[in-house]
Amino acid sequence: MNNISSKKIIILVIIVSIGFFAVIHRHCKQQNSNIIKIKTGQKVEDSVQLSEGQKKSIAKQVEKVHYDKTISTSMGNVDKVAESERYFRKADKAVIVGDMSKPAGTPVELKQYNIYAAPKVLRTVGVKVGRDKKAEGVSLEVKKRISQKGKYIGVRVDYDWTEKQPAVWATYSW
Repeated sequence: MNNISSKKIIILVIIVSIGFFAVIHRHCKQQNSNIIKIKTGQKVEDSVQLSEGQKKSIAKQVEKVHYDKTISTSMGNVDKVAESERYFRKADKAVIVGDMSKPAGTPVELKQYNIYAAPKVLRTVGVKVGRDKKAEGVSLEVKKRISQKGKYIGVRVDYDWTEKQPAVWATYSW
């Protein structure tokens, strides 16, 4: 294979990988709300649609830590203000605690707890070690989280300098 055709193949693999990631990301993107509302005195376990372990973990964290922010707004704007604060702090979920029974337009002060789950991006550097315990190649991988449950898609680039062969991988982790 000559040098020009191998470059074309690598470019084609990169383009196909990008398309693959775009389709998978759009398909797997979570549609659930990022805001969880809890009435004062209500148990977290009853309010959250997560696994039993996650519900208990959140309940323990909310009991132990102090709230991140007091939201001062009107009842009709709670979701908008909480989502803005969650996005600003780069949290995965926001738990809002307070009296949710007031009519729209009523001024309220609610407590917001921001929850951070798995990292959004993972980066990995690797070294290929041969049978003679010498380094034979290197790799670099970048993965982006595509779901709240820790699923990732990514791309890995390898170079084997003994074989003088580059490789590009599309990866999926769960």
